This record gives sequence, C-alpha cells and structure tokens, in this order.
Amino acid sequence: MFEFIGSWLQFGAWYHFILGIGIFVKEKGSKGFPFAVVAAFSGGTLVFYAYRLYAGLEFETSILNHGYVPIIYLIPGSMQYTIEQFLSLEPVPLGKLYRLYPTFAIVLLIIVLLWLVPDTLSQSMNQRFAGAPISIPEIIAAIGCVYWVGAFLWMIYQYRSILYNNPNKAAQLGVQVLGMILKGNIVFASFILLSTILRWHSGIYFTAGLATLMAVVAFISTEINHELFKD
Repeated sequence: MFEFIGSWLQFGAWYHFILGIGIFVKEKGSKGFPFAVVAAFSGGTLVFYAYRLYAGLEFETSILNHGYVPIIYLIPGSMQYTIEQFLSLEPVPLGKLYRLYPTFAIVLLIIVLLWLVPDTLSQSMNQRFAGAPISIPEIIAAIGCVYWVGAFLWMIYQYRSILYNNPNKAAQLGVQVLGMILKGNIVFASFILLSTILRWHSGIYFTAGLATLMAVVAFISTEINHELFKD
C-alpha cells in the first residue's frame, strides 16, 4: 500500500508536468491558454512536494524547501484566468495580471525573510510534520489556502447561473466538468489547510492523489469529447 502511494505521487507530479507541456504544444492560442499551462505545472509542483514529504527528502538549500508556498497563491490566480476564458464568449482582459499579484508578493516576502531573518526558513516541511513548532512559511501557506478557497467560492457565486441554470443542453457536460474543477479546487485547498494545521500526513497524500485522479479524468473527458467546452 505504501509503495503504491509513493508511486502514485511520483506519477502525479510527472503527469501534471507532461500535461502542461502537452497543453503548451497542442492548445497554444486556444481559450484558457497560457494559464492552463501555469495551472498544470503548479499542480505538479505541489504533488512533487507531497512526494518529497512522503519520501522524507529535503533540499540542501533551505529556501527550496518552501517553494510550495508561493505556488499555493499561484494556483487560484492561474485557474481563475483559465476558467474565466472558458466561460466567457469574449477574451478575458488580464488586467495586467492582477490575479497573480499575491504570488509575486509572497515570493518577495520569502526573499526578504531569507535576507533579514534566515532562521525562519531553516525549518523544513519534514520537520514541521514531525512536530516542530509552527513556522512563518507554514502560516503563510495556511493563509494561502484560505485565499484559494475564497477565490473559488467567489467564482461559483459569480457563475452560479451558468453552473446551475444553464439552458444550453449541448454545453451541460462541459459545464459539469468545469464545476467539478471549481469544487475540486475547494476540496484540495481545504484538505491542504487541515493537513497543515493538524500535521496530517495522510491528508496531504490524499489531496495530491485526488488531484492527480481528477486531472486524469478531466483529460480523458476532453479527449473523448473534443468539443467539450465549445458551447
């Protein structure tokens, strides 16, 4: 069982990265590009860190052990842009990438911490889940999960008429898949938050594994029905 978990997490990380490359090559210029690529690589990065936690691996450079923190802020922004492109008849203005501003701010904050108080980054994920006191990066990550949940709850509210009262019968399957993605992201962020607070290893592994499973299902759905999001 434990060997399967490790193998599935490894597969999940590679799958997301390969999926991102596939989207870049195949879907360039289509709706949802390029932020679908960013979302795929971001998901792969989180699964990669989940695998490193499972395997007990650490980077020698302390800041790399916290690379997942800004990714938590990157996923909501990139996924919001992707889904808005799918749900809009017109190209969605990126507004100078304002949805990615939180990510830029967190990257800058971590660099400042490394410069001014490097001890705050000395504690690795493995040490935290082994019972070390809560750290500043851990607090930042938890706040990021709350932001992630809030962003997608807002999107469900914003597009509730499309998701729940869509008169276009031909578009129902595509809308159901998008709804699954929205709700799935809420579940992912909630599990990451709870797992971080409770130091629950299995919650992290479950979340990463479920994210991989949903990514595979979404990919298969689009391959079976190439017109899935057309209407």
